[in-house]
Amino acid sequence: MTRRLHVSEQRLRANLRRQARAPVRGTFLPNPAGTAAGLVFELDDLVIVALPGPPSELQVIVREQLIPYLAKRFGTHATGCSLTLRFVGIGQSRIDQVMKTRITLPRNVVSSTQFHGPRVDFTFALPADTAAARYTLAQLKQAFHDQLGEYIYTYTEHTSLEQVVVRQALERHETIAFVEVGTGGAVTAALGKLAEAAHVLAGGYVAPSAERARHVLEIGDQPWQAARDATTRGAILADAERWRTHASWVVATGTPQTDASAKRTVIPVVIHGPDNFQVSKNLVRQDRGDESTTALATRVLDLLRRQLLAVRNDDAQSQ
Repeated sequence: MTRRLHVSEQRLRANLRRQARAPVRGTFLPNPAGTAAGLVFELDDLVIVALPGPPSELQVIVREQLIPYLAKRFGTHATGCSLTLRFVGIGQSRIDQVMKTRITLPRNVVSSTQFHGPRVDFTFALPADTAAARYTLAQLKQAFHDQLGEYIYTYTEHTSLEQVVVRQALERHETIAFVEVGTGGAVTAALGKLAEAAHVLAGGYVAPSAERARHVLEIGDQPWQAARDATTRGAILADAERWRTHASWVVATGTPQTDASAKRTVIPVVIHGPDNFQVSKNLVRQDRGDESTTALATRVLDLLRRQLLAVRNDDAQSQ
C-alpha cells in the first residue's frame, strides 16, 4: 500500500492502516483495483471470505484471486446447470420479496445476483447437469415468468437489453431513430455499439435543449410556440425526426423538468411507432452524475422494448 500510494507507512491514514490488516489464521487476496484487500479466515471446519463491495474491485478479486484459492483449497468439480434471468425496471428487493412469498425455490438450488442501476441479474444453479435438474430449472423459469415476466427482458445470460431491442426491430424489419435532449445521446450510443444496430438505427440527433433541437430539425416557430408543455414539444420533435429519417420508431427525450414540489427532475419521453402509435411518459432522473444518465438510458430502452413487444403481441393476436 505504501508503494502504491508513494507515501511512508507513518503517513498512511488510519482507515488505510485498517485495510492493511490480515487474518492471523488465513490469508489476504490482493486487490489490483483498490486499496481494500479480500480477507480469508480459515477456521477448523469452514472458511469465511470477506471481499470489498465495489463491483470493479469485487469482480477482479473473485476472478483472479478467489477462484484459484478455492480451487486449490477445496478442489474443483464439473459445472452443473444454471438459469439466468435478466430483469429491468424492478429492484432487487422487490424480486426477493416475490421469491419469498410466491415462488418456492428447490432446496438444492443456489442463487446469486448482480445489479447495475435498473438492471438486475438473478442466476440459479444446480450442481449436476441432468434431465431432472434441467426440468427443475425450467419449472423455476416458468414460475418467474408467471410472476414477473414483464420485467424479464431475456433468459439468456450473455444477451443485453440493447441486443433485445435491436433484435425486436430486426424481426419486424423496422428502424429506430432518436432525438435526445435529456439523455445526451446515451441511448443512441448504447445501441450504436452493436454491429447489428447498423441495420436498425436510422439516425439520431443530440442537442443541449429542446429549443436547439427544434432548430436543428428546422421546426417552424408557429407549431413550436403553440405547444404548451414539454411532452407536446417532444411529440413535435419526434414527428420531425420521422419525416427526416422515415424511421418506423422514433424516440424523443425532452428537456429535464424540475418538479419543485416533489424535489425531483423528470425527463419527458415520447415514442412514435407505426400506424400513428404514440406513448409518452415522464421518467424520474436520479442526480448521480454519469450513473444517472446511464440508468436513464436503460429506462428509455426498457420503455421502447415494451412498446416493440406490445406491438408484436398485437400483431400475433390479430393473425
